[in-house]
Amino acid sequence: MKFSLSLSTAVATTLATAATASGPIDVAPPPVVYQMPAAYDWSGTYFGAAIGYSRGTYRLGVSALNQLGPNVEISGATGAAFLGRNWQSGSTVFGVEFDASTGANGITPQGTAGPFWSCNTGNCNVNIDSLFTLRGRVGVAQNNWLIYGTGGIAHANVSGGILNSAQQGSGSATGYVVGLGAEYGLSARSSVRLEYLHYDLGALPFGTGSLPTDRFDGVGDFGTLRLGYSMRF
Repeated sequence: MKFSLSLSTAVATTLATAATASGPIDVAPPPVVYQMPAAYDWSGTYFGAAIGYSRGTYRLGVSALNQLGPNVEISGATGAAFLGRNWQSGSTVFGVEFDASTGANGITPQGTAGPFWSCNTGNCNVNIDSLFTLRGRVGVAQNNWLIYGTGGIAHANVSGGILNSAQQGSGSATGYVVGLGAEYGLSARSSVRLEYLHYDLGALPFGTGSLPTDRFDGVGDFGTLRLGYSMRF
């Protein structure tokens, strides 16, 4: 028994000495496992603000009777606040958005003549005093990018006509808005966007005519290019 134990000890000592003499035993490194980065998630409720520039043209007159007056070019810087909700299925993102913004305005000087109406008593003018939209959005996501189209209802409070005349007035108009945009995710909760929106509000009611057929109005459209920032929660 003692001989057996001594022999085992001697063999172990010999093997250990041999291993030490030949250097450390090479151990294969653990395999590298590559993990795909998590896809960017566009879903959730968001809010934000945007600044932009609007430009368009309106022809004043009594549009129902085809009685045309001077053109008024409208333009100006705009600001907007928006609130929306996104849902995502694979690479498809769809949602709904409401926004409120300031509009553009323009003046054609007194004395400018049109085919039927002229700016005799004062400047011809068009003012988009406030603007609201309710739009759907549908887009395709690629990593942190979202390319989308949008469209829906637009409603505005407006004023204008011919100053110092019965053709000057204010009212509201409802039409449509369509547009395209691109959005980039800065972080899991924030993003920036650049979008173009085209508005057609129909005939803008200005004058004091008692019937739609004799009301002085403005007919045209305008577009807005704007840059925005949003936060999701």
